[in-house]
Amino acid sequence: MVAPMPGTVQHKEEVQMYPIGTEVHYKEHHGWVKFCDPETGTCSICIRVFEDDPARNVCIIVYPHDLEHVIPVVGNHSRG
Repeated sequence: MVAPMPGTVQHKEEVQMYPIGTEVHYKEHHGWVKFCDPETGTCSICIRVFEDDPARNVCIIVYPHDLEHVIPVVGNHSRG
């Protein structure tokens, strides 16, 4: 994050976040939303999940400028 210039007001753009567990497509990947941070506007999407060993899960961090590529799976269009 970058600090605002002295004497200026920095307006934070509000980013819509997906609820945890939402099944999504992100570019060529299919996965589930694991975490969203409204402070930074980022989400993590797990594209490979190991139920018996979560430390091995493979997740992608999606930055605010790429959230337009996150598409909920048909029938799962909840957005919080």
